[in-house]
Amino acid sequence: MNASRASIFSKRALYIQLLFILGFLILNFRFVYINFYDDKFLDEQVISRFSSEYPLIAKRGEILDRNNRVLALDVASYSVGIDIAKFKSNPRPLTSLSRLLDIDEDILARKINRKRGYIEVKRHISEPIKKSIEELNNNAVFFKQNLRRSYPQKQISSHVVGITDIDRKGIQGTELVFDKKLEGKIGKYTGIRYGIQGDRVEAVSGEKVKLTIDIRLQSIAYEELKKSVKETKASSGSAIIVNVKNADILALVNEPTFDPSDRSDIKNLSVFRNRATIDAFEPGSVVKPMAMAAILDSSKVDITSSIQTSPGWIDIGGYKTSDFRDYGTLSLSEIISYSSNVGMVKLCSNQ
Repeated sequence: MNASRASIFSKRALYIQLLFILGFLILNFRFVYINFYDDKFLDEQVISRFSSEYPLIAKRGEILDRNNRVLALDVASYSVGIDIAKFKSNPRPLTSLSRLLDIDEDILARKINRKRGYIEVKRHISEPIKKSIEELNNNAVFFKQNLRRSYPQKQISSHVVGITDIDRKGIQGTELVFDKKLEGKIGKYTGIRYGIQGDRVEAVSGEKVKLTIDIRLQSIAYEELKKSVKETKASSGSAIIVNVKNADILALVNEPTFDPSDRSDIKNLSVFRNRATIDAFEPGSVVKPMAMAAILDSSKVDITSSIQTSPGWIDIGGYKTSDFRDYGTLSLSEIISYSSNVGMVKLCSNQ
């Protein structure tokens, strides 16, 4: 009986050994075949498991005034991310982190509790805030360097320069109009993860855009407009300075305005409105003295001339212009004092 059991055990052991040997031979055969005849498969597997590809951010072009003073540029900033598995959500680090990031503690806690893996909690924090967070010594918090748009002149040039969104895409003003020129071309890195080898296609920085604005005149116009709006208790105001010789806009300001570098507290979206370029404004009779001065300066009309304004209206090019009433014959000074539309149209059109 014992001999029979020993024989059965010996056969089983031999069978198992044969299975191991056969499996070993199959694996070796498979290895040799892949290595010599199907090496592409191995390359693809290595690449899929260990390769890394990520974009290289392109620096957005600067916006300059006519004297090369910087109105907008890219500066270094950081994104803050949390590894949920490592993060210990006890009151001390959560409270300190929410305070430094200026995020409500309950909102931050909900983000962490309902997510897994890695989560980005805030973008574009400054270097001092990054250092303060690092002092918390929390190994679950990570930083990624990126770029954010900065506007050194702040409220002074906001409507001229415009703004970008969180991804530095132009959405208003010069930033929007010249977005393609400013944005540059994103680069790319492809290579072995955690290694030094790889292929890099370097990012190409955006082009600079130079405006006709003179920031010195822009600053003066900004202060004078702000003071005037306050004194007159107006709801808004605009001011433009133009070089009459070549039509260059030297200054363009609006009130109210905003700080394009910090828009977090803006509640009234009307501050983004570039009233100087969007709002229609009928200057009315205040232009007539300037037109009259230009007419007299041209010497084409004598100062003693009289103009017949009857019957109180005139039609030029299918457009009818009327006076308040029929003023009859008016001298040049009477045209201004009565604010005669017909008289001014006749003088300007030489009729």
